[in-house]
Amino acid sequence: MLHKVTNPETVAALREHREDRDTLLASLTSSLQANLFIDPHGIGREPLTGAKIQLHSRLRNDIAPRLREQHPDINLHLDAFILAPTHAADRTIPIIVDNTPEDLAANHILFQSDEKYIEKLFAALEPA
Repeated sequence: MLHKVTNPETVAALREHREDRDTLLASLTSSLQANLFIDPHGIGREPLTGAKIQLHSRLRNDIAPRLREQHPDINLHLDAFILAPTHAADRTIPIIVDNTPEDLAANHILFQSDEKYIEKLFAALEPA
C-alpha cells in the first residue's frame, strides 16, 4: 500500500514500472479505502468512448455505488486511469488530434511523458 508521493522509494518504483501490466494503486486509511486501476495502454487505436478508457466512469457511476449499497460500512473510492506511453504531443495519434488535452485528462488518460503523472495518480487517491 502506498500512501505518500513524497516517499522517494515509492516514486522511484513507480517511475521504473513501465511494463505492460495493469497495476492497482491502493491506499487504506481509517476513513477511506481507495483503489486506482492503472492500465498501461497504447491509445493509438482506442476511441475516447472505448471500454478501457471509460472504465473510470463505470467504476464511479455503476460499480462503486453498488458496492457501497452492499457494504455501507466501507468508505470506498474506485477510479481508473490509462497510462499512455505515447507522448501527449504526438499528432499521429487520432485520439490526441481529435480531442483537447482537457478532454483526455477528463477521461483519465495520463501520459508517461508528463513529469507529474505520478503526482496526479496519488492525488486521485484522495477524492475531493
